[in-house]
Amino acid sequence: AVFSFTHMDSEDKAFIAIALLVAVCAHVFIRRFVIACLVIVVASPALYAVESFIRLKLPPAKIFWLPSVFLEGGLYAFGIALVTGLPFYLFRWWRRHNAKRNTDA
Repeated sequence: AVFSFTHMDSEDKAFIAIALLVAVCAHVFIRRFVIACLVIVVASPALYAVESFIRLKLPPAKIFWLPSVFLEGGLYAFGIALVTGLPFYLFRWWRRHNAKRNTDA
């Protein structure tokens, strides 16, 4: 199995699922590649933090792990945003390029 996720715990799988969902939605609805990536970098760790607080029923005193969630999660989310957004960017570039070529003729 090339894509085996057996080495990951459930929290890593949850973050990757949230980041992929946010990345696809952001790149579909936001046309600017860089702005979509920035939205993903901020929204993915935030949604993961909310999901963790709800799922694990953490007390408010456990808020001190949030900076590490945003730092580490933001780095992972940025990589996911780049890889996920590249096909969207290339497709939009191809469509724009072909539209310019067709109007020149």
